Amino acid sequence: MPQQLLPSLSRDLKKHFTSHTAKLILGETKVLEEAPMAMILAGLGDYLGKVTATMDW
Repeated sequence: MPQQLLPSLSRDLKKHFTSHTAKLILGETKVLEEAPMAMILAGLGDYLGKVTATMDW
């Protein structure tokens, strides 16, 4: 798995930490099944935004 730089703010300073892409994301199927579709889509959009935002940093 390729390493990534994780941008983070610490004491008003931007720092980059080495990180790895998650190999597995766990979710409770009963909670996901009952969640409103708008919330699921918002979470998906948030995830995709974070993945592409690392290129901007």
